[in-house]
Amino acid sequence: NGAEIKTWNGLVDIIRHSKEKSFLFEWQHNGEIKTANITPISVYDPITEDTIRQISVLKPQGRIYLPSLQILVLSIKRTHAIIILTLNTFYQLITGKISRKALGGPIAIAKLSGESAQWGVEFLLGLLIIISINLGLINLFPIPAIDGGQIVISLIETIRRKRFSRKTRIIIQQIGYALILLLIIFVTFNDITR
Repeated sequence: NGAEIKTWNGLVDIIRHSKEKSFLFEWQHNGEIKTANITPISVYDPITEDTIRQISVLKPQGRIYLPSLQILVLSIKRTHAIIILTLNTFYQLITGKISRKALGGPIAIAKLSGESAQWGVEFLLGLLIIISINLGLINLFPIPAIDGGQIVISLIETIRRKRFSRKTRIIIQQIGYALILLLIIFVTFNDITR
């Protein structure tokens, strides 16, 4: 609509918060000027707990073949990006910048898996990779019943130079299991009420 937009984030911000019914887009592709009138749809965003407007832009999917070393480097970079995004999301959840209603459990994962499968095997595998990385990262959180908690307990025992009694270890484990059970109930409740 006459505004020059240079970044994807700039486009997202304009569409998300605009009251315009439709937008006249003009862009250049392969040296040719193209135009289209696009009407955004309104959707509920569980993260901001507000209705936002959005459009979808899909680029054609294709396969590229890379040397093994380049695939390894790219895999490490993407895994690193997913880890940073996950940690940032947890930070925003803890600080209240993202609503806790955005957390999803088994029902949300099943729904996302079904939607990803409709887009193709590559999308489904991508989702499974993200879930695997997230589970691996969550497993390192200092919750007593999982590996991260065991690491913390071992560190405390090393600093104390004394092991916890069997009874104390059982109590710590039960607290961890209770926390995990509460989290499962919470995310499942979120899934049902969503």
